[in-house]
Amino acid sequence: MSITSTGDISTEGSYSDGIYGFVVNNGDVTITSTGNISTEGTSANGIAGFVWNNGNVTITSTGDISTEGSFSNGIYGFVRNNGDVTITSTGDISTEGSYSEGIWGYVFGDGDVTITSTGDISTEGLLARGIVGNVFGDGDVTITSTGDISTEGDNSEGIAGFVWNNGDVSITSTGDISTEGSSSDGIRGNVGVNGDVTITSTGNVTSLLANGIYARVLDAGTINITTSGAVSGTTGILVGSRTANAAPATINTSAAITGTGGTAIDLQ
Repeated sequence: MSITSTGDISTEGSYSDGIYGFVVNNGDVTITSTGNISTEGTSANGIAGFVWNNGNVTITSTGDISTEGSFSNGIYGFVRNNGDVTITSTGDISTEGSYSEGIWGYVFGDGDVTITSTGDISTEGLLARGIVGNVFGDGDVTITSTGDISTEGDNSEGIAGFVWNNGDVSITSTGDISTEGSSSDGIRGNVGVNGDVTITSTGNVTSLLANGIYARVLDAGTINITTSGAVSGTTGILVGSRTANAAPATINTSAAITGTGGTAIDLQ
């Protein structure tokens, strides 16, 4: 399935996505949008692409996207079972409701999630992360963001990458990131079994009630964190507890790291 839209789109009702592409079995969804998109209702994503059983989702958006309702992501790409999700966005994205991510790429199985965003992203609700990539299996998550990101709600990381089994998480951010809610790390990277977490941030990262940067590899793997902008959080940089199989974490900083709770860098 291929969808191309060059005009502006607005919807007002619930379950009213701006653009929606869906394949049930063994196929790809490709969506290209160059206009602005706005939605007002509940469960009304700006752009949503789904493959329910094996396939790839590719979404490219160059316009601005805004959503107002709960469960209304700016851009959402989902693959069930195996496949890749690739999202490229160059416009600004804002969401107001709870459970409304700015950009969300999700593979519920094995595959890779790749997200590139050059616009600014803001979210206001609970569990409304700026950018999040999930692989609920084996695969890699790669996130590149050059815009500023702000979130206001609880459980709303600025950028988050998760691989639940084996794979690598790579996050690169050159813009400023600020989060206000509890359990809302500025940047978070997690690998559930074996793999590497690499986080590079050149902008300022500020988390009012959570960690500035949090990284964890549960079993064997490496953690590399490089920052050249200031980082501030209850703990500035936190490396989560790991097993004896894990290689030592490497942290390179050239700007201030501040832990408002008393610890600037915590290696657990």
